[in-house]
Amino acid sequence: MLSLTTPSGVLRPLVPTENSREGRNILYLLKTNETFMQKVEELARKLIQDVESSLQTQHYRAFDALIRNDGCQITAWKVMQLMEKKENLSEEEKDQLVRFRLLALVNYNAVREGKEIPQTMISRVNDFATGVFSEKEMSSIKKWVTALQIDESKSAVAFIRQEVETLSNASVERAPLLIRALQEERMTTIRPIVSVSLFYNLETILRAASLSQKIVVLCNKLFLGGNRIVGAEKQECYMKLQIGEEEILSQDNVNSLEGDLPLLVIEAYVQTGISLENRVREYGLMAIMQAEAANIPQFASGSLQGPLQGEGLQEDIDSHGTKKFAIEGIEVDHIFCASMQELRGVS
Repeated sequence: MLSLTTPSGVLRPLVPTENSREGRNILYLLKTNETFMQKVEELARKLIQDVESSLQTQHYRAFDALIRNDGCQITAWKVMQLMEKKENLSEEEKDQLVRFRLLALVNYNAVREGKEIPQTMISRVNDFATGVFSEKEMSSIKKWVTALQIDESKSAVAFIRQEVETLSNASVERAPLLIRALQEERMTTIRPIVSVSLFYNLETILRAASLSQKIVVLCNKLFLGGNRIVGAEKQECYMKLQIGEEEILSQDNVNSLEGDLPLLVIEAYVQTGISLENRVREYGLMAIMQAEAANIPQFASGSLQGPLQGEGLQEDIDSHGTKKFAIEGIEVDHIFCASMQELRGVS
């Protein structure tokens, strides 16, 4: 069993930085309220055990963290990289998984107008901790989760900027444009959580995945608010990303994939009668995703929905936005990392 406990203390993975008011308040509370600290330490132990169990059972979606930075694709890509080296994780990477597990715990999808909207449900923390926290303490837990979300949003910005440098080192043609686009840090509607252009961080991740020929799955949503979508029939298009194109895998190749293989999963609402595989063969995954991103305001420009600064950036996004024909009947909802075993269990 992987041991995530270290001599420096079981609570270390969940201690926020002092970079926010919420973080400073929590650090002060830990120093002055021993009873609360003991309860949080027990929560941390349970989270560590849950992380260990999730790694053993290849339950990678357990780390589908809600950071509120409109960047699920960044989280998915980080989790995928961690799962690829799960037997050789550094202490810092183990801490990352514990934080992601907590932020996935509070990730709740509310249904509004026939779509799922991610929300932070703090009560799930107390459910997981078997009700040990009082109502007053839960107010502090809410601030704690917010502090971690703020920290992770800043970490996500730094991470995606590192990824785009990898593209530059590999001489990817659009890397200079991507670097310029991702330099502008943007406040989200949930201040002080920050993000960068989601159009360009999504492109960065897909191009980075192409460099190492990762497997991506484009699939339709089967459930809404926990209930099966009426008339939805399972569609999954497995493809190995390559520079310039993707190789759609045959069913025999899909069946041969190892159960613990981490996959980048793109889940979308799909109109009846539309074949995802045919759409990918006709337009390619990159074109579909760019057209989708360019037509969603917060993806194109960031949560303030203002134009991107930098010569040619907004024009570049707008040019992809004209390709709506590639996404007619397809609306991307969420991107996450899952194991092959997890997908095989969905029917």
